[in-house]
Amino acid sequence: MTRKLAVLLSIVPLLCGAAEIQRPKILGVAHMAIYVKDLAKTRQFYEDFLGYAEPFTLPNKAGGVRIAFVKINDRQYLEIFNEADRGEGQLNHISFYTDNAGQMRDYLASKGVKVPEKVGKGQTGNKNFNINDPDGHIVEIVEYQPDSWTAREAGKFMPPTRLSDHIMHLGVLVGDLDKSMNFYGGILGFKEFWRSSGSPRMLSWVNMRPPDGDDYLEFMLYNKLPAPRSRPAPTAPGITPSPICCRACTT
Repeated sequence: MTRKLAVLLSIVPLLCGAAEIQRPKILGVAHMAIYVKDLAKTRQFYEDFLGYAEPFTLPNKAGGVRIAFVKINDRQYLEIFNEADRGEGQLNHISFYTDNAGQMRDYLASKGVKVPEKVGKGQTGNKNFNINDPDGHIVEIVEYQPDSWTAREAGKFMPPTRLSDHIMHLGVLVGDLDKSMNFYGGILGFKEFWRSSGSPRMLSWVNMRPPDGDDYLEFMLYNKLPAPRSRPAPTAPGITPSPICCRACTT
């Protein structure tokens, strides 16, 4: 009897399936990364004109600056890529931060999202991994670490001269609203709180808030996405005046 019970108990998990992996918290916007053509002018714009500071950089192979980090607050940055773009416009990626990158990776895998085999650590010391949204935008998931460069500079490089202390939203071009709603809303748990139009004939914008944050992601809707070199210049403050495929607003 004991033997039969043991066998029965051993097959119960197989019959019931593995326990569902819960989505960890998505706490808000971490950063946006853009390519620039002139690092000196970009620094002048963000640091001299808008009043932000640059806590650290990452080098390129020639010994110059590959990525400059402009600090908005202890949790939010603008990453400036000082290199040629991929031919897809000037957006490199957008990023949101979570309280558990490993669990987020496992959760996304369970939902059929393509994820890396494991979560690594970036050069600045934070856990991170990349996924792609339905329009091909790279979305980086970050978990801040206590021994990272981000933590090392906590409370620093936030001068009173900065225009704002918060990235309110990021915006990306969206060609298929239903797919994006399923990805960001159905899988990642973002909640729509506003939509509007620049024309009575079609919907133009949808705003989605992370499940555990107070900033948001803006969908800029197109029936057909424009070619990268034809994409509109951003109109929001805090962005270099050059055509890129996303925008970030500060409050």
